[in-house]
Amino acid sequence: MGENMTSGYYDALKVALTRLNIAAAAGVLALALLAAPGQAQAQDSSSDTSSETGDASDDSENREVTLEQKVLEIFETRCASCHSEKKEGNFDFVLDLKRLINTPKYIIAGKPDLSYLMQRIDTDTMPAGGEPKLPEEEREFVRQWIEESQTVREQQAAERRKKQKGVISHDDLVEAIKDDLDQLEGRSVDVASFRYFTLHNLYNAGDTNEDMKLWRSGIRKAVNSVSWHGRIAKLEVVKSRKTKGTLLRVDLRDLKWDPVVWDRLLSIYPYGTKPKLRSERSINEALDTPQPYIRADWFTFYATRPPLYYELLGLPKNSRILEQKIVKVDVPRNLRRGEIQRAGFRISGVSNNNRVIERHEIKNWTGAYWKSYDFAGNAGHQDIFRFPAGPGNAKDRDKFRHDGGEIIFNLPNGMQAYYLETADGNRIDEGPVTIVRDKTRPDRPQITNGISCMGCHKDGMIMTPDQVRSWIETDFSIPEEELDRLLKIYVKYDEMKDLFFQDMKRYLTALREADALKGLEFNGDGEPRPTRHVDKESVLALADRYEERLTILQAASEVGLTPQKFERRLNASFDRVTKQIGLELARGTMPRDTFETAYPAVMKNMLRRTVLNHVAHCGKRLRRYGEFTGIRQPKIETCARNGIFARLDLGDPSQYDDDSGATTVATGNAGTSGDDKRKAALKLALTCDKAIGDLGNDAEEYGARVKCFENYLAKHKDDAVQKTVQRYAGKYKVALAKAQQANDAQNREQRVLNLAISCDEASEGIADPATRYKRKIDCYATYRTTYDADPAVIEAISDYELKYTAALNAKQVVQVKKHPFQGAYDAWRGYTSKSRPKPYSECLSQYGPFAVNIDEDGVVEFHIEGRTIRGVVDRSGNMQVNGRRTDWINNKKIGLIQGRRFKSRFTIDGNISNARLVSGYCRGGFFRMTKR
Repeated sequence: MGENMTSGYYDALKVALTRLNIAAAAGVLALALLAAPGQAQAQDSSSDTSSETGDASDDSENREVTLEQKVLEIFETRCASCHSEKKEGNFDFVLDLKRLINTPKYIIAGKPDLSYLMQRIDTDTMPAGGEPKLPEEEREFVRQWIEESQTVREQQAAERRKKQKGVISHDDLVEAIKDDLDQLEGRSVDVASFRYFTLHNLYNAGDTNEDMKLWRSGIRKAVNSVSWHGRIAKLEVVKSRKTKGTLLRVDLRDLKWDPVVWDRLLSIYPYGTKPKLRSERSINEALDTPQPYIRADWFTFYATRPPLYYELLGLPKNSRILEQKIVKVDVPRNLRRGEIQRAGFRISGVSNNNRVIERHEIKNWTGAYWKSYDFAGNAGHQDIFRFPAGPGNAKDRDKFRHDGGEIIFNLPNGMQAYYLETADGNRIDEGPVTIVRDKTRPDRPQITNGISCMGCHKDGMIMTPDQVRSWIETDFSIPEEELDRLLKIYVKYDEMKDLFFQDMKRYLTALREADALKGLEFNGDGEPRPTRHVDKESVLALADRYEERLTILQAASEVGLTPQKFERRLNASFDRVTKQIGLELARGTMPRDTFETAYPAVMKNMLRRTVLNHVAHCGKRLRRYGEFTGIRQPKIETCARNGIFARLDLGDPSQYDDDSGATTVATGNAGTSGDDKRKAALKLALTCDKAIGDLGNDAEEYGARVKCFENYLAKHKDDAVQKTVQRYAGKYKVALAKAQQANDAQNREQRVLNLAISCDEASEGIADPATRYKRKIDCYATYRTTYDADPAVIEAISDYELKYTAALNAKQVVQVKKHPFQGAYDAWRGYTSKSRPKPYSECLSQYGPFAVNIDEDGVVEFHIEGRTIRGVVDRSGNMQVNGRRTDWINNKKIGLIQGRRFKSRFTIDGNISNARLVSGYCRGGFFRMTKR
């Protein structure tokens, strides 16, 4: 009995120390010593059980296990019939509790009232279809399970923060890049073309180590899938304690990317920031880029779908140009000569109807060019078993007529590129769901070129047996000569199987070289065996990860703060946009695009970092670079603020015929008549407009257009053309002069704001007000005497200096006398002018309310339509805003329309209660603000 008593004592003591405290442990010790033999025996038995698992049994653990089992039993009884195998509502994993609790779309861990699944249960909308509703007791089990749950990411992120005392920040990335470049330069490596992709935001958010391996695989595959280089580019992990394997280096030369391609990415990158540290500025100068790193999840999401996918690969707008100018595959000739291999079948993993695929050999490099013919139906000339020859058109009575198709071809590095087309060969972004659909994703069935194809063809080409050959062998109505030709192209299965394996091996080998695939099986001779199926396609997985709704943990991770700091700063912020983000995240999750829109305000309020998309830098580099042909290289044409517009192309598809390739097209002026000459001049003007695009700066944009027109004037000597083009050039010269004046004023205002922010940052963290004011005064004095000779700037800086000098002399410890109109406002703007130019008449009578803030210096700032507008309010309440912008309609920039270009003014003048608003787009109106 003494042995049992001792065992019971230790067991009781362990439970006490775990669940209570030392004092309670002493009480339990006394109870154990007085325990009856039967009780001691029971405790001894419990001890034996716990020793097998290596840990003491715990009532709370038993309760959690029981709770999880109970919830699983409830879901199995009430929900599994619809949401397990059937996938009702695109939801088929209700019995996978681990996955369920880690899917914020359905459950917000710890917050049952905000969880979609719990809301459906509480409102009696689930179970559906007249099924009995959940009793209150079962609802309480589900509610308690959600409340006590924690996601894997939350657990992992908490452990990492504790271990490394924080998260990976922007400053950590900069320091790791600097150390990496210093080390490489020490080995005499030319680092000018090095750039970086980062996964730190996903590491901060608690993605598991297995996830991080998959994400590294995804960015390696994505980058090499948009490269024309003949070998795989290695993305090396930067060895740094600070970045924990989340930073990968790439050499642009290994992708055949000029630095302008990186600048092009930065021009649309929503997470670009202005350098804050001196080391960051030195890195940017050394690499000649505004920012040397880009988030890998953002790149993978956008670079693998149109339009950026087409731009990075330089894929033209018609497949005839792709075939004849880039891959050099003559499809019509190969078809006539029977130098193709075909397979046709009724059922496909992607097509809704019958399908034909054919293979061509690429001559310029080792690789295959696969082309499919897809149909909207199976009857008439869309029946490949009745009409196996083709393709044809309405004049061809014995050939099939397809509605579109997919092209897959090997890049020189062995990776695969993708192209969707209509029956005429015109490039499209998505396949019509009536013809093709992604059957593995019922919630998103659209086939999007690039990303969808990568997800489907994760192992390379999909081996599909032919069904047409056996059909035509028994069709005695086919003439013998035609039968021989058809049997030559619809090859036997064994021959086609060997080709499938050959192309699969090439692709899987390229993935392995890119370190984007592990576990490839090998034959006895050491050759890779393409029978290994990739478990999970990494590009699609990483793109989906980027598109997930954001939790507060994810949002904090992207800013570079712990969730606790992020929440504190959200609650302390006076900015309306930041406040709204905090309110929405507190209720669960928010969409990615909503967060991206608010990201500049969040970064400014959280970290005092300025978010930039570097359009101007891209525009300058683009003009220096020269012409892009798009032939086996990226085709960058413009640096656009709000999207990518690859408007020009390699040529008109009408230049190419089906037999002999490119034909000669007359150059020079079109015809001899006056109308033809005017058309030629207008075409030149439009070409300049498209070639320059939107550089993000009016003065630079107008100057580039003037130069473009002058170049055309030097080439085209016809008087009619000269006269018209000179008229366009003259208009842009006048606009250039005005834009330069406006730029000077705007730059002056921006310089003053930047100086003020810099001085604030220099004194940040100083607790003593007098010392802080003195530091600011010294900062302003330094700028005033050494930085800027512009009298207006000096005057503005002096105002700041005098303000803080007065505060110091008065020994104020709070702040300088604030602006009488400082604070947060709601604003409305409306348009009343009836003289708006048609057809742009969709201006509404009123917009609002939207948030406006006036700071202590009277600077007014608000955000509309993705733009930040700034102005000033004097101490009488009079407001002045003077800005310009390029107008966009339905995501398309207004270019030269009917001979003139619309540029939009945006000015506000008058008292904030009812100021006058003038917009070049919507003309006259009002702007009104009310204090919150």
